[in-house]
Amino acid sequence: MASRTARSPRRSTQLLSIVVSCVGGLSLLFGLAPILVQGGIGLTLLGFALLASVGHIVVTARAGRSVVRAVIEVLAVVGLTVALVYGTVWYFTVSLAGQPGIMRFSSPPTTP
Repeated sequence: MASRTARSPRRSTQLLSIVVSCVGGLSLLFGLAPILVQGGIGLTLLGFALLASVGHIVVTARAGRSVVRAVIEVLAVVGLTVALVYGTVWYFTVSLAGQPGIMRFSSPPTTP
């Protein structure tokens, strides 16, 4: 019994990292090419993220910890991942690229 509970936090963390990877990839695809999210790769990433989320909740519950805490962990991790990845892609592709004269550099002063 002790070995099972000792491995549960590691499994829970591994499942949560799978969720972060899948949601991060999905957010990156959504930021760069939204049409790809509607295809097979988007559904595959979403499916793996959902399965890993449910797995994290189940492993956490079997370890004797709160299910509500596990759900909040998953929601917080997904929210932060989407905000950081999609927000960064949006900033570089929409906001920063839309500024006029961003690639115009002034020439250095010449000495007489």
